[in-house]
Amino acid sequence: MKWFIFSFSILFFLFTPTVFAHAGSHFTVDAATEAAELKLDSSGVDEYQLPYPGLLPDNPLYPIKTFRDKVVSLLISDPVRKAEFNLLQADKRLHAGILLIQQSKKHKLAIDTISKGENYLEEALIKTTDAKKQGMSVGNISDKLKKSANKHKMVISELSAIGTKENASGYSALVKRIEKLQKQVVAFKP
Repeated sequence: MKWFIFSFSILFFLFTPTVFAHAGSHFTVDAATEAAELKLDSSGVDEYQLPYPGLLPDNPLYPIKTFRDKVVSLLISDPVRKAEFNLLQADKRLHAGILLIQQSKKHKLAIDTISKGENYLEEALIKTTDAKKQGMSVGNISDKLKKSANKHKMVISELSAIGTKENASGYSALVKRIEKLQKQVVAFKP
């Protein structure tokens, strides 16, 4: 049992990346290239920065990272902190989807990754609602949720514009889902 705890601790700290904001998370489609590469752009709806996702889902060590994230999530009991954690996970998954498309054109994996990120965004909204019901201050997380939802909508819309015909239905479902979540976030009153 000691070795299990020691091994888990070592793996936890080895695979816990330091998160830095990625300076250029806005991008546009460059129509001049047939490959429809994503390019960074300094303009956008807001200055909301997506965090660096660390390992991408196509990495063989990614299951260890997801296991670690689930353990960390289980250890958080405060609804506001849990909402912040879920929001961070949602933003990381969105950025991971962007990187999957930029680096390896893996649209199907990107759609799956972003969809899981939207699950985290939805969970963040639920935890923020729970915190509000408990009388906790949710103004800061509420603002972050609104900015994040806007960012997700913008990025997913741009990704759907460059998606392949085979993946059009996946992107369409993501756009509909984020629009629904965005309406819920906008309707939320802190």
